[in-house]
Amino acid sequence: LLHVSMPPIKLVPGRGLSQRGLVSIARHCMPPSLAAHALETAADAIVHVCPAGTVKTWNRGAFETFGFTADQALGSSLTELVIPEHVRHLRPLDPKPQLDRRHLRRAPASRADGTLFTAEFTVLELTANAGAPDQGAVVTLRDASAMGETVRTLRRRVAQLESGMERLGGPARAP
Repeated sequence: LLHVSMPPIKLVPGRGLSQRGLVSIARHCMPPSLAAHALETAADAIVHVCPAGTVKTWNRGAFETFGFTADQALGSSLTELVIPEHVRHLRPLDPKPQLDRRHLRRAPASRADGTLFTAEFTVLELTANAGAPDQGAVVTLRDASAMGETVRTLRRRVAQLESGMERLGGPARAP
C-alpha cells in the first residue's frame, strides 16, 4: 500500500479530474522515471517553452507531429518553428489569461517539410512560486486535420440537405 501526502484534488463534476489535479497526482505520486516515460511516449506533442518562447523540452510526439528532431527544436522559438509566417502576428501560442486552461484552441501549423495542417492545442502556464522565476509554459498540440475535414464535410452535407428542403418548398431550418 502506497501512502502519499498531497494536497486535496478537486473533482469537477462531469469532467473527472481537473488539469491541476492531474498535475498534482503526477507531482506527488508518479515516480520521476515514469513521468519522464509518459512524457516521452505520449502521442501528443508536449513542448515546454521558457518565458521567452524558446523550446526547452521536445518529446517524441512533437517529432512525429512536426518532423523536427529534438536537436533542431531545442533552443528555437516554438512560434517560428511551427506557426506559418502569415499567422504569426496573431500570436496563437501565447498564454491567454482570459481563457480557461482547458480551452482547446486551433491554429494553422506547419511541419518541417513545409506542409500545413490544423493543430489543436492547450497552453498551460507554469506559474512560479513566490520568489521563484517564471517557468514558462507547457504546450500540448495535436494534428486536427482529420477532424477539420470531417466538420467541413458535415457542413457541406447540411447545406445540401437545406438546399434540397428549400427546393421541396419546406423551410430550410426549423423555426
